[in-house]
Amino acid sequence: MKLSSRIALILVLTIFMAGSVLGGRKHRKLPIGAYIKTAKIEILSGEFKRYENAISYLDSLFLNYGHHAEGLSLMSSIYVDYIDKTPGPINKRPYVKKLVAYVDTLHMTCKNKEIKKDYRKDCDEYTERADSTKVKFWRQFYNAGIEQLTYLQGLAKDLETTTDSAVIAFTQNSFQVNIDSCIANMELAIMLDPSNTDPYIAVGNAYEYKKDFHEAVKWLAKGLEKTEDKSNLLISIAYDYVRINEYCEAIPYFKEYSELNPTDEATLFNLSICYTNCKQLDAAYKVYNKILELNPENYNILGNVGNYFNQKARYASDSAKAYREAGNVEKSKEFMALNGQMFDSSGFYFKKLFEIYPDSIFAAEQYAVINAIRGKYDVASIGFEKLTVLDPDNKENWTYLGDCYLNLKEFKKAIPAYEKVIELDPTNKDTMERLRDLYIEIGDNAKKVAINKKINEL
Repeated sequence: MKLSSRIALILVLTIFMAGSVLGGRKHRKLPIGAYIKTAKIEILSGEFKRYENAISYLDSLFLNYGHHAEGLSLMSSIYVDYIDKTPGPINKRPYVKKLVAYVDTLHMTCKNKEIKKDYRKDCDEYTERADSTKVKFWRQFYNAGIEQLTYLQGLAKDLETTTDSAVIAFTQNSFQVNIDSCIANMELAIMLDPSNTDPYIAVGNAYEYKKDFHEAVKWLAKGLEKTEDKSNLLISIAYDYVRINEYCEAIPYFKEYSELNPTDEATLFNLSICYTNCKQLDAAYKVYNKILELNPENYNILGNVGNYFNQKARYASDSAKAYREAGNVEKSKEFMALNGQMFDSSGFYFKKLFEIYPDSIFAAEQYAVINAIRGKYDVASIGFEKLTVLDPDNKENWTYLGDCYLNLKEFKKAIPAYEKVIELDPTNKDTMERLRDLYIEIGDNAKKVAINKKINEL
């Protein structure tokens, strides 16, 4: 017996026991037909008070004779009427629960060959009617919930554009009421058919409107367990985690989505961001490579790979220093060699980035800096030269360009760069003194005198 059937049976038996005594007096055992006919008369009255009598007679039938298909069908019809005539999804909940229990027990009874054949008479008719009723109610509750979700979309737009405090308060209250009602309707739909994914998604969407993303994820995850078409739910759950900055929790959902949709570049990029935020840099690097296979000229990824190797180089440098201070020269040399390799790799990607995007300040800056660190001043000067064109009022760019030429002993090229620094920052004494030395180096006495005068005036 399946778990759901056991639960239904336990609930029904509990109800039977509760109804075994009517009006505080024990009743003698009646023929089956007497219970059925009396229950029908009470049900046909359409009065809730008389339904209680019908329930008691049917309980006595079940207690005295066991499961009986027509009796279960009649009991189901009582709760159908309760559901129809009870206002509000929250108030309907206990009746939906009982309806589901009796319908499940009806199916179990009809399938059980050990139950007398007469007790299972017209089973096909009863089960078909019961199933149709469940489908009818499922659609009713689900569609009501969807209408409320649609209404919530309009309310959300109103909240974005409204400035009147009274209108905002009214709209927020209406917003909350509709969210709660939507969730209640969808929960009823789930009770009627727990295998259908759609209500779980709708409840998750309602909690998203409520900004309760933890609860939204919980419901979307329930829906994920019940669907074969996982992509939309996977990406929804992942983004809900991102919205609350829980990047590590988003990773498995982005990852599974990417496995199902391997050419979705945007999702791979988001997966790499999550790995980076979770300090899983090597995992992020693997994702970068997948993206570059799809798009070798991806601006962000080329920069990220360059930074990845840059960080690796710095880690290697720190390790080399630690081993050197500990007296382990050989190990220190190993890490210094690794430092060089990582910087070379970083330089490779930043060069590619600069070649593809020569008008990007970031690309030019990274290309220039990484080569300056490696002592490749002739190459670095190309990047800094470009930076002085892209951002001519940034004195740092001119300073670094002058420094490159100074290291290359190209004094006549260094001088104009430093002169531009003074133009942008007339009180920069360090650069003035550097210029004075260069004027002396090339024998320009007039400029030396002029710069000395400026230095003395500071």
